[in-house]
Amino acid sequence: MSRPILRVEGLKVNFETSKGVSKAVDGVSFNLSKGETLGIVGESGCGKSVTALSILRLITPPGRIVEGEVWFEDRDILAMKEEEDRAIRGKEISMIFQEPMTALNPLFKIKDQIAELCTIHSVCGREEAKERAVDMLKRVGIADPAIRGDDYPHQLSGGMRQRVVIAMALALSPKVVIADEPTTALDVTIQAQIMDLMDELKTEFDSSLILITHDLGLLAESAKDIIVMYAGGVVEKGRVTDIFSKPAHPYTAGLLESIPGRGEATGGMLKTIAGSVPNLYNLPTGCRFSNRCHKAQDICHKTIPPLEEGGEGHYAACWFAG
Repeated sequence: MSRPILRVEGLKVNFETSKGVSKAVDGVSFNLSKGETLGIVGESGCGKSVTALSILRLITPPGRIVEGEVWFEDRDILAMKEEEDRAIRGKEISMIFQEPMTALNPLFKIKDQIAELCTIHSVCGREEAKERAVDMLKRVGIADPAIRGDDYPHQLSGGMRQRVVIAMALALSPKVVIADEPTTALDVTIQAQIMDLMDELKTEFDSSLILITHDLGLLAESAKDIIVMYAGGVVEKGRVTDIFSKPAHPYTAGLLESIPGRGEATGGMLKTIAGSVPNLYNLPTGCRFSNRCHKAQDICHKTIPPLEEGGEGHYAACWFAG
């Protein structure tokens, strides 16, 4: 196997507040191969976005990375000086944020915001940067890019704003792109267009992609490998085909059964996972899913299960996996 372009090992992020310490990310590890798409899936609040922000060292107080390593090629990002990290952020690793309206500055024209990336990283001069910005707007499918480039974010539709954010993320041909819920606020038709666009541009720029979502349907079509997160930790990871056909963790199985048309319906109602996510300030002693799991036994409430390989490249953190 080739060396992964991005490797996260034992990442832990705490939020220390007056309520106590919240273990938002607790021992997350994964590899991202060159040219591949890795999916990260889980309910809201499971630590997906915090993991992504940690890779770029964008965690701010009261959040703090307390342990772990993030290796980009042969460099440990978490051990870098701030100026070294800034040189990578946006140029070699970029991020498509969850809500495009908050990712774009409302006071500047979209063409200028894309061009600014080029000038910040000294890729080209100001005029050439504006030309590159127009070219990127054209590549992401915005009609009349030279004209629309002079628009402000509020003058664009949600789908167009998302295309602008993608253009910004890919403007410098990064090696890794992190997409955090890139289609959440869009209708189904626009979602499909955005995902097709991202796949096309990922291939064109030979980038690797981390796709963060709660939508398993998106991952089924786009990702090669996925990791499933729950309450800050990884409960299952492996090939998307293996996990979808034979989920080893009860939480993953529950997520798949909740997909309309996939799980068995009872009385016309969708299947759901009973209970609620545990409070991250007061996590259970054993498995964090034990209070919602139909397989739970005494050991589940007492001891955290390790993430162990049950099949080739298929890992699950469950005492009764499969």
